Amino acid sequence: KPSNLTIPGSPMIRLMFDSNFVGTSSMAAAIHETELDNENLSIFPNPTTGEINLKSSSNSSFDIDITNAMGQTVIHNSSVTDRLSLSELSNGVYLITARNLQTAKTYRSKIIKTTF
Repeated sequence: KPSNLTIPGSPMIRLMFDSNFVGTSSMAAAIHETELDNENLSIFPNPTTGEINLKSSSNSSFDIDITNAMGQTVIHNSSVTDRLSLSELSNGVYLITARNLQTAKTYRSKIIKTTF
């Protein structure tokens, strides 16, 4: 419907829904409810001096990739349950990607490796 507003200036197009909106059921079907995910993954300590702990509410195994600032994978471990050693890495900031092997959910976090 054309707007019945008569305000001077540049017209703007804004989508407005009111009680006269006639929608179809196909539009409602395009919106999906998201399921609540109660699983969390904690990675600690951060910063670390050489070993990180992974704690998940489901006690799952994870596929871990750790990449450096240039995007190169420096550590890959396909079955981590609770601990991962970073002792071979030099000090710096790394991105850890952990994929739950049961649910395939992916977690990403930054890890700082330091000597103190």
